[in-house]
Amino acid sequence: MSDAPESPRTAHDLSVLAAWRLLVTPTPRRVRDAIDGDEAGPAPGIRRYSGLLVVIGLLNLSAINVIVASTVPDPVLAVVAALLHLAVIPGLLLAFAVAPPDEINVVELLVLGLGLGMLILVTGGLALALLPVRLVPINVVMWTAGLTLVIAVFAFKRATNWQPPSFGSRADLLCAALVVLVAAGLRLPGLGYSEFQGDETEVILRAVGVVQNLPDAIFYHGKGPGEVVVVATQYGLLGAISEGMARLPFALAGIGGVLAFFVLARRLLGLPGATAGALLLATNGYVVAFSRITQYQSLVLLLGTLALWCAVRWSQSGGRIWPVLAGALAAGAALAHYDALFVLPPIALVAFWRTRWRGLIDFELLAPWRQGALIGAGLLALFFVPYLDSPLFALATGRIEDRVGGGFPHNNLPGIVASATLYLGTMFPLLVAALIVLGAVVGAAGRLMRRPDTPPLRV
Repeated sequence: MSDAPESPRTAHDLSVLAAWRLLVTPTPRRVRDAIDGDEAGPAPGIRRYSGLLVVIGLLNLSAINVIVASTVPDPVLAVVAALLHLAVIPGLLLAFAVAPPDEINVVELLVLGLGLGMLILVTGGLALALLPVRLVPINVVMWTAGLTLVIAVFAFKRATNWQPPSFGSRADLLCAALVVLVAAGLRLPGLGYSEFQGDETEVILRAVGVVQNLPDAIFYHGKGPGEVVVVATQYGLLGAISEGMARLPFALAGIGGVLAFFVLARRLLGLPGATAGALLLATNGYVVAFSRITQYQSLVLLLGTLALWCAVRWSQSGGRIWPVLAGALAAGAALAHYDALFVLPPIALVAFWRTRWRGLIDFELLAPWRQGALIGAGLLALFFVPYLDSPLFALATGRIEDRVGGGFPHNNLPGIVASATLYLGTMFPLLVAALIVLGAVVGAAGRLMRRPDTPPLRV
């Protein structure tokens, strides 16, 4: 066997086995550069000031958008400006401040910024809802502008030595753009298609109660307040709400959730598998339907998937910030609904895959995860501590018993079949089954036709 060093492989050449090996060991810089398509960066003079230009540009854009949201009569332009000010720009600033640029690419930075923006919108809106004030535009602007400036302080500290992350390969960018276009095309058009209906009415009524500072408005929900405070904060800033305006944040989170799945699968399976999986998710009836109503599912998908992605990044690079972000994002998802608890087992599996049994006794190795758990617990305590002290907490226990039953085990199969029949139809599971069979046939044929001296088929 030759001792010559193996040349770096591109993402197209990574097999599933090689991807899992990357997961369980820290990624060497040369392999990480091959995955991210590391290319020559900007000129040294531009690189020196690029961080400051980004932070100053985002702050000015935030100020412009809050003016547009408060003064422009066009509701579409106003709600887009409001979301940029409330979530997208603060999230990008926070991602800029905390994410190591040499461990991610531009697509990952953008989707992380969107996820952190939704986390800021949920937790910031919750804090504002707990204060004894009405959510009138001036109060919302003072709160959100102050929060953005605090985040900007940390971003300015990073700006002095910040270098732009890799753009990735051209194939990465094209596939990510394709995923976003398909997801957006199925979620954004015609969001005002009907009046509020079903569970949407509960969200809107409680959001109106939060805006008017009615007592215990967020505690009547029986679950996390994520969907309520997202609508309430937006309503408070704009001073008005409509069907399309209320649904837009959830459609944006749905698009971000699909892109978060893409970057997660990209790290584990390579570009072809990530693109195929993300396109399937983008067209999934469940995900499309829940991205077009004022419901929590899109928030859970985006924040929960990014929490798992952060765990994978820690497993590959060992960066101490990733467990902290994973804890915060998982808690933000849980503030939207209890369903977010299901993201904890795969996160634990990824952490165990890197540490093996040593992680159970090596407290130094698990120190970042303790920090992440503390931050997550603090975010959850912001809502659940006062909720536990409220007589309305019985609504939460009643909701949980209705979903999982009073005893164990509880048969949820009839409800799952009914929901799948309504949202998925017949063609989607048939297409997924056909894709699985086709992949198995192609894989088996490749093994049978491959000569002993040829390299294995890559996926």
